[in-house]
Amino acid sequence: MDPPPTPVSVTVSPITASGTATAGESYSLECTVTVTGSNDQPTITWLMGPMDNMITSGVMTNGGMSTLTFNPLSASHAGTYTCRATLGSAMDSESTTITVQSE
Repeated sequence: MDPPPTPVSVTVSPITASGTATAGESYSLECTVTVTGSNDQPTITWLMGPMDNMITSGVMTNGGMSTLTFNPLSASHAGTYTCRATLGSAMDSESTTITVQSE
């Protein structure tokens, strides 16, 4: 008898940032996702703010890593960002807050 299949899970590592968030400069957030129990790639989405508005501009995803880049960063980019990974019914997310400093 075969052992039961390993349940699929996704784990989002804490989001890393590219340094000080200064208006007028390039700034990026990086999200790394680990999948257990499957060889499939997760769907990674970036969301902003309390309404979880999906972000598509400035997003580059390659396998289990996704980067959200602001170039240039402006004061309007200040807020909370969430990296959400889904694979089937498995889901995980991590959030971080950007505070933008003036130039």
